[in-house]
Amino acid sequence: MKRSKIIPFIFFTLAVTACTAPNYVSLEESDYYKVFGRTAIKHPTQSGQVSFAIEQAKNSTINIIIQGPFAQGRADIEIADNETTITIDEQTFKDRGPDQLFYNLTGIEWPVSGTQNWIKGKPYHPDTHITYDKDGKIERFNEDGWNISYQEWTTKSGLELPLKMTITRGNDIRLRFLIDNWIIR
Repeated sequence: MKRSKIIPFIFFTLAVTACTAPNYVSLEESDYYKVFGRTAIKHPTQSGQVSFAIEQAKNSTINIIIQGPFAQGRADIEIADNETTITIDEQTFKDRGPDQLFYNLTGIEWPVSGTQNWIKGKPYHPDTHITYDKDGKIERFNEDGWNISYQEWTTKSGLELPLKMTITRGNDIRLRFLIDNWIIR
């Protein structure tokens, strides 16, 4: 073959190979995932918008970053099997449960333990009753006193993952999640 014909063929092959992403049955199959976006908070003590990032490498801790506008009020959360560590303003705090620790430090009731599963589009407890929409996607469920509803989904690496979801408790606490991107490897 002439060189002029082989070079475009090589570029085409590389481009197709680079665009091919693996398909998974669950996020737990992947070596790494990261999701980031924004959350609008309506809470009796304060309201506003924060950005978040949740990431986990296979068989390691879950890392969550919650940050206010213009890098104000950042909380770094690391959740391991038996301990949660939260760092705020270069001070580190530890406890067994992430929900109570987050509340004690921020005054905001954010279901950190549930959110790490709910953001993946699944309940935390396997026996939770789920309501599905007409397309067979999860529409809503209730867990640990929280109502979780999904408004929009996307497909990434063969997985159906949330793009918009709302977590509420009663009429006074609402967390609206808008997911900007999923990275799955």
